[in-house]
Amino acid sequence: MYLITGGCTLLRLRMNTLKLLYWRVRASCLYEEKLLNYCKRLEKDEQFLTKEGTLNEKLVDKIVLHLYRIYPQILNNAEAEMFRNVNTPVSARVSELLLHLQNKNNRACKEFYNALETNDAQIYQNLPSKCLAKTTGSVGVNMDTYSREKYILNDRVSCQGECFTRRSAVEKVHRNHFESIYFNNM
Repeated sequence: MYLITGGCTLLRLRMNTLKLLYWRVRASCLYEEKLLNYCKRLEKDEQFLTKEGTLNEKLVDKIVLHLYRIYPQILNNAEAEMFRNVNTPVSARVSELLLHLQNKNNRACKEFYNALETNDAQIYQNLPSKCLAKTTGSVGVNMDTYSREKYILNDRVSCQGECFTRRSAVEKVHRNHFESIYFNNM
């Protein structure tokens, strides 16, 4: 019986191994993404955000006000005034703000990202850490689609059809054999 359905069993074994490997890789990527907290993301994005022309004065003011108004407050009144000071260049204010948020906690960095996304979604989408997440996610989606189309579809259509006909033929032979033995002994 194994020889007749051996090809199908081997194909299923390979398919299950590939699925298991795929889910292990995907789980490890998700685990690493979970470990990558917002403070570390902010470190990676700091160079992009402090680059001249990325964040304008109006946008920095909106982000600082968001961090000041949110409950519980991320920035107190004195800190908000310091980061909204028009006498200081924007790039210096941004770098000081990012350093200040990184020293606070992960929630402060997360709220910075929320404020940036709310006030300028285009800059938020162009962040280096966001672009990295897109490429990682798209590989997973492509692999998932590829896996579904190539392996599951083949398993259902060709393998099950062949295995079913082979299995039913084997079962029919066994049934006939056992029926002949049973009826001959009576």
